Amino acid sequence: REWFLHHFKASRTLYVNDIVNTVAQYIDRYLVSLFMGLEFTGVYVLFWSIGNALSNLVDTGIVQVSGPKLINAHARQDRSYWTIFRRLLVHTMTISIVLAIATGILVKIAIPYLDRPLVADWMLVLWLVLLGFVLRVAYEVQGTVFYSHYKDSFTLFSGLFVIALSIFANVTLIPLFALDGAASAIIVSYGAGIAARQIMITSYFR
Repeated sequence: REWFLHHFKASRTLYVNDIVNTVAQYIDRYLVSLFMGLEFTGVYVLFWSIGNALSNLVDTGIVQVSGPKLINAHARQDRSYWTIFRRLLVHTMTISIVLAIATGILVKIAIPYLDRPLVADWMLVLWLVLLGFVLRVAYEVQGTVFYSHYKDSFTLFSGLFVIALSIFANVTLIPLFALDGAASAIIVSYGAGIAARQIMITSYFR
């Protein structure tokens, strides 16, 4: 029990942040259902799932793997840290943009074979979701700075900011622009999250 309490206390900020991230990722589909009903929610979830799968792929395959490299560079206290970070940012953004474009084209080709006219009518939502995916990846890469400097509170604070803005943007934009509004809320929340994290990085770590 003491072992559990000790380690839980040490990691509780990251645990709470994981909960916040989960809520932030899934709250929009419930708001879409609330404002637009289940049929449109199905269309949105289809496109959202594509963007989420790409995000998990990049995060697991590239971003998380680079964490130890940044921690080691920070421990050395030399200039290599920001070189590694910039290389990670450029690498992940390049791959994310290529994946987003390729996925959009492939889905566009596949949609006629799905026999779901409603999905074809909302193709713009997919491109907005894919843009949101690219922004989310940039946001996650910025988070490696906090992780490697052991500043979990910064990660949590920015996560709370993003979820609050996401809820506000969804509630505001869905009634005005329907599914386009929900997808745009992803762009707004992660775009603002990137700006907030950049300010924190510049102010406290550079």
